[in-house]
Amino acid sequence: MSQVFFSDTEAFENVHVIDIGRREFVTHALLGENVPQGFFKNCTNLQFVQGNVETIGKKAFYNCTGLTSLDLSLVTQIGSMAFQRCTCLKSVDLPLVTHINRGVFMNCTGLKKIDVPLATLIGIDAFLNCSSLTSLYLPLAKKIGDNAFGKCSGLTEVKLPLATHIHFATFMLCNSLISVNLPLAKRIGGGAFSGCNGLTFVNIPLATEIGEWAFDRCTGLTSVKLPSATQIGSEAFKDCTGLISIHLPSATEIGDGAFKDCSGLTSVNLPLVTHIGQRAFQHCTGLILVNIPLTTNIGERAFCRWDGANWRCPVTILICFDTAQIAIPNMSKGNKANSVELSKTCKLIYDLTDNAVVWLRLRTRMRVSFNNVRIGNPALPAILFQFVFDTFETFKQLRTKVDSLPGPVKQIWKQYVNDKIKMYHEDITFLSGFKTGTEVGNWLRF
Repeated sequence: MSQVFFSDTEAFENVHVIDIGRREFVTHALLGENVPQGFFKNCTNLQFVQGNVETIGKKAFYNCTGLTSLDLSLVTQIGSMAFQRCTCLKSVDLPLVTHINRGVFMNCTGLKKIDVPLATLIGIDAFLNCSSLTSLYLPLAKKIGDNAFGKCSGLTEVKLPLATHIHFATFMLCNSLISVNLPLAKRIGGGAFSGCNGLTFVNIPLATEIGEWAFDRCTGLTSVKLPSATQIGSEAFKDCTGLISIHLPSATEIGDGAFKDCSGLTSVNLPLVTHIGQRAFQHCTGLILVNIPLTTNIGERAFCRWDGANWRCPVTILICFDTAQIAIPNMSKGNKANSVELSKTCKLIYDLTDNAVVWLRLRTRMRVSFNNVRIGNPALPAILFQFVFDTFETFKQLRTKVDSLPGPVKQIWKQYVNDKIKMYHEDITFLSGFKTGTEVGNWLRF
């Protein structure tokens, strides 16, 4: 007998139905509403399943290596490891399921397509080693468990528009993954994308924490956008040899070895970082420019490389207001002296920018006080013209100081001024052509 009709599978709940699998006679099954735990476990000849199934128990189809097709259109619940090692299963449509539990499709190496439009949670190991899976779109999923898609080596595209948490090793060793866009993710767990050597671009705008070795060995990664990240974990980007530059505008702490062995890295811009861990940029052999103005603690050998005989510091320019931190071992005396002078200039720019922000805040308050009458109206009192003059002088000094910097440093600090002032004024501008008491020239972009 190769075809079996189970009208009421609940009757088998207390029976050791594992014997069915050992006899291996079932190829087709028509089922009732419930498939109990382990019901078809090890039924390696089972090929096709249909019926009005609503719930599937733990390991119900475990190791059904011949299963190619099943109708799950009415299923609302699936137990853990239910389809684990169903290696011939090609596609899965689960229109009513909201939770994919632990290991449900683990080692389904033939699975190419999944459609779970209502899923809000993807459990631990849910799709681990589904090596034929090529794309992923989970429109409602918010939490993605540990190793959920680990070793999905064929996965090229991931769309998780509502995901807020990416946990440990979620996409580890997804070698074909090219880009990641996680617009609402707030935390990236340890090893989440470790070994994804095909990954070239990452955009996670709201993530505040990047876990340890989250992107280590992502050798193809060339661009990273993490504007909200405040903490970068230990070895988070270790061995990302394709990275050329780093700008983390919100980061305050860089963990031990965070960018170790990033040999292609040439510039680092960390405007708010106060702590840099040990070996954070060790063996970044191409590193030339480091901007860490607020850093007060630099760990041992943070910027050094071993040349086979001695430790060397490849950095040419290091901007840090606490100039004592520039006394990095093995940095040349000339580079140290130049870095100290440039740091002093940048500190002046930093202070002048704060002054400019104060003036722009005052301008906003004054515009409100005078019913939004714009600068230049002859009806305004003399105090407003004094404000214009003082603002002009502040911006003039800013421009002079920024223009005195070397090219790469100038770009960093011009962007800093623009970003800072943009928060308080709709145009990032300078006053020009000012004639006291008569007229105000145009506001020109910095």
